[in-house]
Amino acid sequence: MKKSLLVDKTFYVLIGILLVSNLLLAGCSSTDENGVVVPEEGTTVQDTPQQSSEDSTVENSPQTGEDKTSEESTVPGSKPEPSSSAPASGQNSSQEASAPEEIATVYADGTYASTASYQTPAGAETVQVQLTVENDVVTGLTVTNQAADPTSKNFQDLFILGINSLVVGKSLDSLTAFSAVNGSSLTPIGFNAALVTVKAQARVQAS
Repeated sequence: MKKSLLVDKTFYVLIGILLVSNLLLAGCSSTDENGVVVPEEGTTVQDTPQQSSEDSTVENSPQTGEDKTSEESTVPGSKPEPSSSAPASGQNSSQEASAPEEIATVYADGTYASTASYQTPAGAETVQVQLTVENDVVTGLTVTNQAADPTSKNFQDLFILGINSLVVGKSLDSLTAFSAVNGSSLTPIGFNAALVTVKAQARVQAS
């Protein structure tokens, strides 16, 4: 009899403990609209970690057009487009073809002489010119005074004193018409005429 009473008491105690536990659990949590148990503030609920939506967005994000462009540019066997700034292949050749070649006049080495006349207030006078040419350069000059009038003779002497420094050491082709030389303005006329003849003689012998 005593044993049965002890068993009954134990049974009721267990039932009471279970009821108290259920009441405590019910007070510590609540459910939301979808029936999911929401823990009260201060309680810790350990859930299974889930991958964040941000991570999944990054993994599943479609490839941008910029990435596709870079991939297409590195495809093996693809040829890059030529730069528009590169000069046309025929441009340089056309420019070279249009540039005229500079052909220097060649004179034969040697000594050439010519006598020319010119007019003065006293009448016609003559002057003799002798040039020595080597590699197209005047290496020697001799001017002979052939004037008859004393005044013309004096001016030819002045011309002879000043002309050598203007001719010797210069290219024969670079020598052109002289005007007044050392105060003489008429003698250069005869000298220029003789110079033209000397150039013609040198060209004929060189051809």
